[in-house]
Parts: sequence; structure tokens; C-alpha cells
Amino acid sequence: MKLHAAMIIDDSKADRYILKRLLSQTGLVDTIHEADNGQSALDFLNPYEEKSTLYPNKFPPNIIFLDINMPLMDGFTFLEKYSKLRIENKNYLSAILMMFTSSEQSEDREKALSFDFVKGYIKKDPNLKSIPVIILTTSDAVQDKSQSFKLGVSGYFVKPFDNSAFVKSIDAIYNYWSICELPK
Repeated sequence: MKLHAAMIIDDSKADRYILKRLLSQTGLVDTIHEADNGQSALDFLNPYEEKSTLYPNKFPPNIIFLDINMPLMDGFTFLEKYSKLRIENKNYLSAILMMFTSSEQSEDREKALSFDFVKGYIKKDPNLKSIPVIILTTSDAVQDKSQSFKLGVSGYFVKPFDNSAFVKSIDAIYNYWSICELPK
């Protein structure tokens, strides 16, 4: 089944980026909307008529991935307001919500799943945060480097075109990270 649109509501740019990449790789989603908190998500979703005209055949999102802990408006407050929005406008009834959170609290899971339109609870893996991400690319573009570091990469290396220099670069990266102390 192909989805015309998804929405990711998460204050973590890195988590939004990862989920967006994963969704894009599936080929199941044409458009991915993003919001960094529940209030900006509600602002995006309203008014329906304006947004459905602005995004024809791609609004409202078929599936929404929602974090719990966010500034301004958390995921639970969003769920309460979105529940009312669904009653006011039946066009939102078909959307599926998936919780996408780092919360380990069983109460959070139970509370989220108490909303009939929340169909799943995906827990982010906190262990992945301690794995260094290193970009190894042919791009020397300033905007690519800047975006990578904004998303939390640990290093950015431009691949040399010479094979022996490339092997030396990989060796240097390995040596550096093999002596670094990483969180456990």
C-alpha cells in the first residue's frame, strides 16, 4: 500500500532525519511533513481547507509519527487536541498515529495506546546515540558539512580520489575511533 503523505513530529532533528530517511527508503511515502513540537504540528494541520489546497492529494497525512517529550506542546497534549480535531473534521479520521519516542515509562505506552487512533509504540534505541556517525563522501560542499554537523555527526571526511590516499584516510579514521572513549 502506497501512502501519499506522512508526518514526523519530534523535537530532535537527528531523529526526524533518521526516520525520514527510513521512510524514504521504503518507497511507500511520497511526501513527508515535519514539525518540531505538537503546537507546530497542529498549526500545520489547520485549517484543513487551506492545507488540502496547498498539498493536493498529499493532505492530511496518512500516518503520523509522534514523540512524547517535546517543548512547547508534548505528544500527549497533541493527542488530546488531535482527538478533538478528528471529531470536528472527519477528514482526519483515516490517519494512523505511531508513537516514536525514547520514553521507557510503561505508563506513557499505556496512555498513548489508550487513544484508539494510536496504532503502535516504537521505542527509539538510546544505545544508538553513543555510536559515532562519520560521513565519508565525495561532497566538499559547505552546506553538506554544515547540515551533517547540525544533525550530530562525529566527523566529516571527503573521500580522496586516489586509492592509496583513500585507504590511508580509512586507516586514520579507524585509528582515531579505536582509541576514543565512548559512552557505555
